[in-house]
Amino acid sequence: MSADTIHTIRPVNLTPHPVNLHLADGRVVTIDPARPEEEVPRLVISDGQATALAVAGPDGESTIVPVKVGGRVTAIDPPLPDPVPGTVHIVARVVAAQAPERDDLVWPDDLIRGDRGRVVGCRALGAAARPAAALTDQEITLLTAGGGEQEPEA
Repeated sequence: MSADTIHTIRPVNLTPHPVNLHLADGRVVTIDPARPEEEVPRLVISDGQATALAVAGPDGESTIVPVKVGGRVTAIDPPLPDPVPGTVHIVARVVAAQAPERDDLVWPDDLIRGDRGRVVGCRALGAAARPAAALTDQEITLLTAGGGEQEPEA
């Protein structure tokens, strides 16, 4: 086996923002959104039961804040695309959790936060099911060793 025989996958970012994947070697791979924000798959949640909380504001005054209790996921809208061989779809973790049988859904994992606490990147991708395109241990060793041994000639 050589590094040339390993099949790479195409990541399709179905989140509304770029995914900055910080690799162990210091490189940052940016995967831009594949769709406009209004076409990004999102959870549709039922209203549930309405109640409210009295929340103290910075000025000490109470503000009534509505709370929805018991809302349930009713759909993903727009729907997720069908799986495509050789492709993984990057989605929000809560979206992937609604389709745990899908081996093509991944999410940004091991998040990196900036000075203000906002997510600025990730060090890995997470998955509920082992991606069909996941590398074998032998392939990982070959790639991380810088190319590995050449295939013996016949």
